[in-house]
Formats: sequence, C-alpha cells, structure tokens
Amino acid sequence: MKHEAAARRYALALVDSVPASEQKAVGEALATACRVLMEGPAWQILKNPIIGADEKKAVVRALVDREHPVYRLLAVVLDNRREGLMKDIAAQYQEELMRRRGQVRAVVRTAQPLSEAWGRRLQETLSRRLGQDVVPTFEVDESLIGGVEVRLPGRVLDGTVRGRLARLQAQLKREVGTGEA
Repeated sequence: MKHEAAARRYALALVDSVPASEQKAVGEALATACRVLMEGPAWQILKNPIIGADEKKAVVRALVDREHPVYRLLAVVLDNRREGLMKDIAAQYQEELMRRRGQVRAVVRTAQPLSEAWGRRLQETLSRRLGQDVVPTFEVDESLIGGVEVRLPGRVLDGTVRGRLARLQAQLKREVGTGEA
C-alpha cells in the first residue's frame, strides 16, 4: 500500500504537469518507457544500487528525450531511488486519466465467454448503476460455475454460483453452530 501511494503521487504530479491535450500521448510514452526500462539489460543497470542516478539517467535518455515530461519524471524517480515503482507509476497514471474522464476499470469474470452483445449490455448496465463509464476487461474462470463477478476498485460484486454456494455454506455453519455444515 505504501508503494502504491508513492506511485500515485508521482503519477499525479505528471498528469498535473501535462496539458490535457497531451495527457494520453504522455501516458502511452510512459507505459512504453517503463516496459522497456524494466526488461533486460536496462533493468540490470537501473536496479543496481551501486550505479549512480546520473548513469541511470543516461540509460533513460537513450530512450526518452531530455525535454519530454516522461524523462523529467523518471529523472526524479531515479534521483529518489524509486526505480521499482516505474510500472506502478504508469498504471496509476492511466487510472488517474480514467478517473478524470469519469471512467472506472472493471474486471468482469464469467464461467463462460460472453457474447459481444451481452458484454456490451453488461457494460451499459454497470455504467448506468455506478454513474460512471465502466471500462471492462472480460475474463473466463470456469470455477465460478455460473453467474458474473465484477471487480471494481475497492469492491467486488459477486453474483456467481460459487459465491452463492460459499455464502450458503457460511450461513449453514453459523446456524448449525458446530463449525461444520
């Protein structure tokens, strides 16, 4: 949680420093830079505590222009020895852009794949009920047996057969009082 809060502060600083018209492009550049920097030889240099911030910044400069907002952010991250936060910063940046647009990310899990029409209908229903534009990611998990589970930031809506069975089992344990159903 502490790392998430730090990553969020860096992301907010970047979002606030970029004109709204450039925020999407900067987010894409940040995601690409972080992905490349946290793989292979570049990551071996960045994560090495013996290598100084100036040498690490040279690695970043090979990928991002010194005047670009992403370079300026990553330079601060490197100065503060927070290299491990880069992917989280990129994710928090995207989440903040979505929040400012009135959007919320949701992971929708079902036992069987949903048709495109059902997925769209579910998205519309969730958006209407939550009062925000829901951006869903659909996943299939056969262990759910049936129904739908929706994971939103800070809460889970569980309408699955597996969830109902688990709740029934817990209720029976409470009613029986022996701890076994």
